[in-house]
Amino acid sequence: MPRDRPVSDPIDYSAITGNSLHSRSYTNPVHVQWPDDVPVVQRPQPQPSEEALERARGLKEAVTARKWWYTFSTICAVVGTAFAITEGELLWANGNVPNTRTTALKWAVLATSIMAGAGLSFQMNSRIKVGRYRGDALPENAGFFANLRRAGLVQEFVTDIVLLAIIPVPMIDPVVPMWDAGHSMEVPYTLDAIMVTLMVLVRVRYVLYWLVILDPLTDSTASVYARSSCVDLNLRFVLATRCKQNLRFLLLLWFIAISVSAYCMLVAERPFAMIDKGLHPEDHDGPMESAMRMDQFHNCLWLVIITMTTVGYGDIYPATDIGRLIAVVSCFEAVVLIALVIEITNMRLSLDDPSQRLVDFTYRVRGYKDTRKAATCLIERMYLVSPVYRRLHPTARSRTKLGEDAFGKELEKAWADNDRMGLGVMGDAEVMRLIRHFRRTRRELETKNSSMRSDVGLQLAEVTESMLSLEAEVGFLVEQVQASVHKLRAR
Repeated sequence: MPRDRPVSDPIDYSAITGNSLHSRSYTNPVHVQWPDDVPVVQRPQPQPSEEALERARGLKEAVTARKWWYTFSTICAVVGTAFAITEGELLWANGNVPNTRTTALKWAVLATSIMAGAGLSFQMNSRIKVGRYRGDALPENAGFFANLRRAGLVQEFVTDIVLLAIIPVPMIDPVVPMWDAGHSMEVPYTLDAIMVTLMVLVRVRYVLYWLVILDPLTDSTASVYARSSCVDLNLRFVLATRCKQNLRFLLLLWFIAISVSAYCMLVAERPFAMIDKGLHPEDHDGPMESAMRMDQFHNCLWLVIITMTTVGYGDIYPATDIGRLIAVVSCFEAVVLIALVIEITNMRLSLDDPSQRLVDFTYRVRGYKDTRKAATCLIERMYLVSPVYRRLHPTARSRTKLGEDAFGKELEKAWADNDRMGLGVMGDAEVMRLIRHFRRTRRELETKNSSMRSDVGLQLAEVTESMLSLEAEVGFLVEQVQASVHKLRAR
């Protein structure tokens, strides 16, 4: 049997929205006949096609291959940097005279750089496959560079290859003199030292990009959501997110910045330190002078740490123009890193709303207890110093030992005068202190109560406003449904 079920009753929403057009519905209540037996249609669940499954498998394999090849390139770049630093230190220890070991290390740096470049090529090919599986116009029959141009990866690929080409060149070991304006002299630097310093600076980029690629924010699911939300998952976005959420990642950035700056400071300062030692050997013989020499890594490390932490003792300072430039760059790095430390510290120490309400409630209860205690002490003290207590307890004064000297007699006379004038309460310093304490605790309690009432009132107002807006929206939807049903019945 069909039955009548009212869809909705007309509701007056003009008082809620303030619009007279939203008054009580002009239509009559609508009743819809619902049959007793409604057949349930079982619809088959859609199954993915073989092409979709193959595309999903290919996308997963391409993403995995991209991460693997970039990891391989980063490892090769880091190993090549270690070889270059070792070659630079051996060359300096040998008096800037190349030998067999330094030449072999140069060839090892070249080999690792070529391997890193090949890994970047395979990584770019994997990125092209990822874009092809996601629907980008990257045909398979087109060439590698053509697809790079279509995907907009030409500039990134060329930049990576050019940065990998910054290496100490084998069989070339010239000395490059640089003018130092602070000392009005030329400071000799080897080309290998300059290239190794630049190599250390530019290859930090590969480590940072490797951390970005391995981050969960750049997986396939997050990438799809980012593309739909028009968010670019670049280096800046991932680094900012990780620095705000992960303290260990921020400490890693501090370690990288301090280590790289200290090595660059060492390379920039030790040629001048060697020249100055040859010109003024008496200034480098004592233990204090050796502790301030800038041709030792631990001294450069100490200088960079006190510079980046804005301490600046002044016991060690750079002597060359390049060393001063490195110190200035370290200061700017420290400004950014210290700001990140302050931000993450504030986030870790800040309380959420439930915790803050618990703290406010605890201090409110404590304020009630302090106020009651202050009031009790005040009442008790006022009663003890009042003339009523002294009349009821005539032996109370004898308990106080005022002494038999002139000061005791004057105090006794003043006490008697206060009793006679009825100013015993006002003349007691302890009572005045308790009155001030009681007023202060009561004022603090009233301040806490008013702040909590304002917070609760604001939350209630927001909840009430959201409920009214939601009720108005539901009312509008009901009216639209009723009008649609009327039109269908009229037809």
